[in-house]
Amino acid sequence: MLIPESVAAYVHDGGVRRAAKEMIRISDGDILDGLDWSELARFYRAQLATRQLECEWAMFGLAVWSDVWGGLLDHWTALSPDEQTGGGYDARLNLASLSDTHDGSLWFGRIFTTGPWTFYASVAAIPMVGLKIKVACQSARANISFKDIAVLPDEVENWTPSMAIPLDTDRIDVGPLRDLARRAVEIADSRGASARSSKARVR
Repeated sequence: MLIPESVAAYVHDGGVRRAAKEMIRISDGDILDGLDWSELARFYRAQLATRQLECEWAMFGLAVWSDVWGGLLDHWTALSPDEQTGGGYDARLNLASLSDTHDGSLWFGRIFTTGPWTFYASVAAIPMVGLKIKVACQSARANISFKDIAVLPDEVENWTPSMAIPLDTDRIDVGPLRDLARRAVEIADSRGASARSSKARVR
């Protein structure tokens, strides 16, 4: 899979990341404070570069997600794009989605449900680290542990295995991440099923 130059630059170059974050925090139609007329053309070029990064990551993220997670959750119910971006899920599909990440990563994720469980399946390009998966599976009463494949969850209960695919080449092979994703789904299926059977026995 070919890595877009804009994505590689964001992951490896701190200056590119700082510039992108600065541009993304500016509302549409706004101008940087104190900008001079002589700097306007450079400002527009920076906007264009940021928009290119967002769009190229969106397309690359979707393709990577499909290669890593595609087909593994067909026995779950997928949320549609409008369901996923509404209803309190706070899982955006809008381009780079880097304006609300804690680690500065570019991420793309999808949400699936079955019974009381909600499964969050994501991929993330983490600066200076590489491509990883992030996973969470929750119900109103419990969160499934993925300690078999990751150490600890983050503050929003996403589990991130240590395995990373470097983004320092032109192309990548996401096979190892797919193996992790398959294991994550197996864990969710088995622990969710055991939780359901326990409730049935209690009744």
